[in-house]
Amino acid sequence: MVAADVGSRPFVGRLETVEALHRRFEDARAGTGGVTFLVGETGVGKSTLVRALVEEMRSRGARVLEGRAPPADAPPPFSLLRSALEGAREVDDGPEGEIALASEPVLLGFAPRLDDGAFHGPVPIEDRLLAALGEADERVAGFRDPLWAAVAEQFGRFVRRGPTVLVLEDLHRADDRSLEAVEFLARQFPARPLWILATVRPYAALPPMRRNRLEAVEKATEARRILLPPLTSEEVAAFLRERDPERRFTEEEVARRYSESGGNPLLLEQIDRRARTGVVRAPAHAEGSEALGEAEERALSVAAVVGPEIPFALLLASSGEDEERLAESVDALVARGLLLERPGEIVSFADERARGERYRRLTASRRRLLHRRVGEALEATGATDLGTIYALARHFSIGKVDEKSLRYNRLAADIAERAFSPETAREHLERALESFRRLRPDDAVGETELVIALAQQVGHLGELKEAEGILQRHLRKKGLADRLPPHVRALLELYLARIQTDRGEWRTAEETTTRLLASTDLAGHPAVLIGLHRLRGEALYYIARYPEALAEHTEELRLARESGNERAAALGRSHRANVLAMMGRADDALEEGRAAARTLEALGDLREAAYAHMFIGVVIASLRLARPRYDEAIEEFHEAIRLAERAHDGRRIGWALFNEADILHDAGRLAEAAERNARSRELLERIGDRFGLVQSMIVAGKIALATGAFDRAEADLLEAYRLARELKTPADEVDVVLRLAQLSYARGDRASARRRVKELERQNLPALRPDVAADFERLKRALALGAAGSGDASK
Repeated sequence: MVAADVGSRPFVGRLETVEALHRRFEDARAGTGGVTFLVGETGVGKSTLVRALVEEMRSRGARVLEGRAPPADAPPPFSLLRSALEGAREVDDGPEGEIALASEPVLLGFAPRLDDGAFHGPVPIEDRLLAALGEADERVAGFRDPLWAAVAEQFGRFVRRGPTVLVLEDLHRADDRSLEAVEFLARQFPARPLWILATVRPYAALPPMRRNRLEAVEKATEARRILLPPLTSEEVAAFLRERDPERRFTEEEVARRYSESGGNPLLLEQIDRRARTGVVRAPAHAEGSEALGEAEERALSVAAVVGPEIPFALLLASSGEDEERLAESVDALVARGLLLERPGEIVSFADERARGERYRRLTASRRRLLHRRVGEALEATGATDLGTIYALARHFSIGKVDEKSLRYNRLAADIAERAFSPETAREHLERALESFRRLRPDDAVGETELVIALAQQVGHLGELKEAEGILQRHLRKKGLADRLPPHVRALLELYLARIQTDRGEWRTAEETTTRLLASTDLAGHPAVLIGLHRLRGEALYYIARYPEALAEHTEELRLARESGNERAAALGRSHRANVLAMMGRADDALEEGRAAARTLEALGDLREAAYAHMFIGVVIASLRLARPRYDEAIEEFHEAIRLAERAHDGRRIGWALFNEADILHDAGRLAEAAERNARSRELLERIGDRFGLVQSMIVAGKIALATGAFDRAEADLLEAYRLARELKTPADEVDVVLRLAQLSYARGDRASARRRVKELERQNLPALRPDVAADFERLKRALALGAAGSGDASK
């Protein structure tokens, strides 16, 4: 097999395309961001043109980040974006040039190599228990936000320093998370100097699913397509002269080369090389017209299994063929136009649809055998990069090599989880579970751990009903209870209760945790016990049984201290503080909250420390003093925002902002309150945090009520009420109803206000929400006295 060399290929002609790209670059330099798809068939010169553009853009002071999608059927999450950021390290020097995102191993799943002692594989399920149960009222909605906050921060740093171009080659092969990142960046920087230039194959040459996904990206980003056409006959002549200045090409030769290649530079090179070696490529019209020989059929089948790009060495090891004979087969396939030569003794299919069709024609047994061979050959190379791990997970799963399928799919799932990619983690966990059940049918404990891990990822996708079903079906398996140790069964049911709380089924979760605590011997398993008391306390809090919730969190704190878990103890104090505040014990709540904040900051847990400071601000503002300590409370919110920004936690930033807005409303600083709340709402809507949105909408309603914008207040409050009902949070429901009652009173509709007050009395608002009981009593007095105006009832 002859190796192709495109490193020195000249770029010829296509002036209209080149000028369009230059104009787009000038727009980026002027501050207009956006996305451009450079569309062209394989070998037409996209990469050659991009290399020339990159050199020019860098010479003119632009920062250029270059990434290329790996030639894989199932690439790791963020592999395309990761390659661009890693490449940026090579061109950025000094503190200002540090690539914070690329250096964060957890954020984008930059896991160490398998032979790196720092990487120990999947974390045992009990060790992940407390994080999985949720901390500081964590919810599914904010699961991915730290990632997107970090992406926005990094690229914001780039564009602040000048025009930035993100070049992404082979976008049609990109993993879904990198495509999401492209959509995210396009939304974040529409009027900033960030230009995303992506090379793409023509949509017609792509499989339907890939074509549909790219069309969705194009629509979401409002990308502009710029076509890179093949060479014209005149440009073919110029191309041949540039490649071989010493040689004269007759008009007949140029016409023949143009006809045979269709103006594709890569094919022109291959035709020229094969003419020199005496191997003539079949005319385009003859491709596929003759049946392939057995050796060519075998080579093509193995190639279809290997992947989009096929190293000759891997093809040789996987096929079991004699090297010379295989080289002849590959040469024949290239000559027929079925395969294309690439740099480094690599070939690829000329058309991905043809590869897909070849793969579909394999029988199930043949497919299984070939995947097994390819997996073994790939593993024998000793490569341990992420792409290889994901390829091995796929090959051994389809090849039903269960021991290796379990190992690599479990590892791939763990990497995906670290990269905030629950879709990918779910896929690999499902494969791992299938292999595990065949391999170890009697290992109920191991199966249960995988089931729990799978349910977690399904829950992170927001598919809570399905996650609950996964756990329920496993619990109902015949004989399972007899084969599980008590603490493992408790762990399984505890995760089920976690899903139930995420669905707003607080009473069911409380009943489950109560039963488990009463009936299960969990001595020696402090993590499970801590989790049970924490979750029961949370459920009791949401159904407004505050003294019982306090007792649960007190026990959580005791167990954490007893087991020497300093972080869990700090979180226990934070949970206690939250309940104490609802019970009106502000001084005790402040003491617990400040102690938790100090410990969490010392431990480096900035996310939870931010939450603690936010809570402290809320408690300080709620103190009923002659001179409210508004400024002190706002300082706590600013500290919460500072810590949350350092932790890349947009959810906590959003929560701190609407709490600050609420305090500014109480202080009469309504313009500032509206600005903070608008920022909060935009952020919470973007990350999909519906629990936070309820609070932001309530604050918006209160601000609108205070400014006399009654219609706006009603719209916000009714939307908050709808969402609170959907999320099954009764404490939030009564808060909204109280604000609607205040609105009715402000409008002079006392009959409606009285009906709402009676509804709140039936729900026992003082017990359910003692923090707003004073507002409730004030409204009742105003109605009883027949006071005029809205101020007396709402302040």
